[in-house]
Amino acid sequence: MTQQGRGDIWEARIALDGGGKCEWQLSAMRIGVKLTSSNSLTQGKSIIATNYVFDFDNQGYSGGFGVGKAQDVNDNLHLKTDLFPLVFINHAFNKTTLKLFGGDVRYEQLSRHYRIYNGKKIFIEPNLHINKIVVLESPVSPPGNITATYPDGSKEEIPHVNPDYEKLLSMK
Repeated sequence: MTQQGRGDIWEARIALDGGGKCEWQLSAMRIGVKLTSSNSLTQGKSIIATNYVFDFDNQGYSGGFGVGKAQDVNDNLHLKTDLFPLVFINHAFNKTTLKLFGGDVRYEQLSRHYRIYNGKKIFIEPNLHINKIVVLESPVSPPGNITATYPDGSKEEIPHVNPDYEKLLSMK
């Protein structure tokens, strides 16, 4: 990737068709966004990438990488995603993870999986709310729900590992 000027814009040119003797074609591409290990928030945590998947044919991923169901796109794509640091303290596995949460990808409007038909350019513009951390904590001894603690200090029990994205958006 090459940085464009002195800003936060980076660019990568990727060939879709390689030609040559084998006449290869790019089927899919996965882009992972995560905090660098030098960020103080990552200390002592396993870092999980927040993924975007782009299919360029009908052979693509089958919903892997936690990106949701594929959405068809017939043009260039410009993605703006509000991302919030999500710390998950899992007592059952004695493990703490960190990822950037951009909504529950089970909902189509929040999916980060795209099937590209005629587009030539893909822009990903993450909007990171680094100081709006949500903490999920599993029960010390099962059964029980996960407790979500939001940046404003409010807490709620949630049945899955996804906090309320709309609530987070209201706090940005």
